[in-house]
This record gives sequence, structure tokens and C-alpha cells, in this order.
Amino acid sequence: MTFPLRICSIILLLACTCRAGEPKQAEGKSVWTDKDVAKVVEYRFKGPDEDPLSLVSQSGVDLKKLRKYTKKSATLSAAQVSTLLGATFNTKHRTVTSACYDPHHLFVFYAKDGRVLRAIEVCFECAAIVATPALTDEQHNH
Repeated sequence: MTFPLRICSIILLLACTCRAGEPKQAEGKSVWTDKDVAKVVEYRFKGPDEDPLSLVSQSGVDLKKLRKYTKKSATLSAAQVSTLLGATFNTKHRTVTSACYDPHHLFVFYAKDGRVLRAIEVCFECAAIVATPALTDEQHNH
């Protein structure tokens, strides 16, 4: 399967398991789809076999590890970003997750100047996600 087709499959998988919804700030504006986002890139990564690797922490994305462990990447279309956000931040449909958290996909939201604004890391084995900025309890427990 080609990488862009794989990205579409991943986004469709997320969309099929969740209904659309977006995170909202108190003012009602989305913090994930603002005009400062120039592009969203999906990275497929694989760390050392012995330990699960997470590239997202409270301080942001570990860009050094991202460069080191990236296997493939692709820029998402606006429609793919919308589907990703709808599936990720659905608060009407809850999923049960296991405790494996061995992610291999990272969606990075970049500013026009190349800065990382936000990121969503996904483990499809246990359906868990980690994001920066951190998710609210309501967003996280989907």
C-alpha cells in the first residue's frame, strides 16, 4: 500500500470509530484549526524494538527523535485534517483503551514559519492518543 493511501486508510479508520466533533475553547473557537496552521504532516515512525517510543511530552514534540525515527511522511489535505480532528476530538463516542501505548503515527500542525504549533500522537493498537497541547479530560476520554 502506498504511503498516501495508507494515510487515507488511517484517517478513515479514525473516522469510522468516532463521530465528528472539535475541541472548543471557552470562547467557542477551535484551538486546532486556527489560521496560524499552514500545514499538517503525518509521520510514520518506529523506535527501538525493546521500548515503546513516544515523541510527544508536556514540553512538545521531540524533533530530534522525530528526525531520527521517521520512516515516511505525508502532508494532509484540508479534508483529511478535518476528518482527523473530528475523529480525534469526538466527545459523543467513547472508546475503551488498553495500556500498551506503542505509537507509530504522529500528526504535526506547523505554522507558516515552520514552528510546531500542535501535535497528535496515535497508538492504533490500543486506540490511545497523546497531544500537545494536552487534551482536556473530556477530549482525552473519548
